Amino acid sequence: MPMVNNTDVIAYKNVPRFRISSLMLVWLLSLGFYFHQYMFRIIPSIAVPAMNDSGSAHLSSVQFNVVLFIFWIAFVCFQPVAGLIINRLSYLLTLLVVLLLHIIAILLLASSRDFYVMSLALLLMGIASSFALVFSLFVAKKLFKQTLYPLASGLIFGLGGVAAILASLLFMPLSKTYGPSYALQLFTVIPSILAITMLILLFFQIRHGEPITHPIDHIGLTEQSTHSHATNHPNLAKSYAYVLFHGLPMVSFYSSWLLPFMSDKLGASNIYAKSSTAAVFVGYIIGSPFAGWLTTTFYQTRSILLTYVSGLGLFISALVIYSPTNNVTTLLLLCFLGVVSGFIVTSVSITADLAPAEKQSFALSINSVCSNLGGALALLFIAGLFKWFDMSSLYPDLKEFHIMLFLIPLSYGIAMCIGFSMIKSERTVTNESSI
Repeated sequence: MPMVNNTDVIAYKNVPRFRISSLMLVWLLSLGFYFHQYMFRIIPSIAVPAMNDSGSAHLSSVQFNVVLFIFWIAFVCFQPVAGLIINRLSYLLTLLVVLLLHIIAILLLASSRDFYVMSLALLLMGIASSFALVFSLFVAKKLFKQTLYPLASGLIFGLGGVAAILASLLFMPLSKTYGPSYALQLFTVIPSILAITMLILLFFQIRHGEPITHPIDHIGLTEQSTHSHATNHPNLAKSYAYVLFHGLPMVSFYSSWLLPFMSDKLGASNIYAKSSTAAVFVGYIIGSPFAGWLTTTFYQTRSILLTYVSGLGLFISALVIYSPTNNVTTLLLLCFLGVVSGFIVTSVSITADLAPAEKQSFALSINSVCSNLGGALALLFIAGLFKWFDMSSLYPDLKEFHIMLFLIPLSYGIAMCIGFSMIKSERTVTNESSI
């Protein structure tokens, strides 16, 4: 299926240099925002307990979980809304508004003393965060040529992994030194600088007579690869399904149950067990741009690449779970699983290519929702299993992560089957188009 345009790096032709430069600056600003909001997927879970301990907040354990749940619900539910808005309204003003919303949410959280204000703060933070990834991916798709888009996406996802590691490393020392409330206020410096830069850019846009209220396509996009015949391509829906199952281990196990499992397997005091989550995230940071580069290199065989990668995830995860490997080998295998998780980038590039131009941002938002939804459903399934069927009484030695251990290779296996199906669909469409 002909989907490649190898003419140049930037996706625009015969467009004034100022417009291209301003769009590149907007993308870089969106990366800064994405990096900062990704840290705030982690920081509230550290800041709220610290505020409780310092006496500046009084939340029960149930209220604490509800507050964090509100953030994730807003983050997931508003992503499709973000996908619709970004493609229809001013991309310049949209980024500025969500930046300001993010700043307001942080200040509300820093000054809050009760459950309801914290809930409002996390709701606004979740809404603002829902725009960040979709905005960065969408602007990159409009800015770069088709075969370079996976590399740009890989850099975006890798940046998120760096932010996840830096969140606690930066916030905890600041919190101990200045207190959690003031530490949160210090974290508004970066988004404030981004918002001021955005205002300066808007000023220069107005000075040049450039429109600031139009959607991104108004600036003169050259026709790319998203042709009308790709609108109903079966691999569009399959790319959503693939990322749901391939992304399930990262959200549900590596981020939640990996440490308890490794502590049970290697011992709670084992330094390798304590480093297990960090090993996965280091692999993810390396794997995301690597996946982008590999996708760019083997652009015409992306479905085959996805199939092999999920098969590799199935094999490595089975080794980690069931094989008596030594500590160093286990840590290296976990790092490789992080690399495998980074290949969500490949599926994102397929989604972006096959979605109709007028629905690209919405398609990217659905892809992002699916990457979080699989893990969330797995966690809910396990929680429901233990609550409704009283598994703890029936099997006293059974823990939640034991069920997750079965789901991890299974999810990679399903993703591999979806990859095989994508290969078959791609060949069918290619044969039909050649007739």
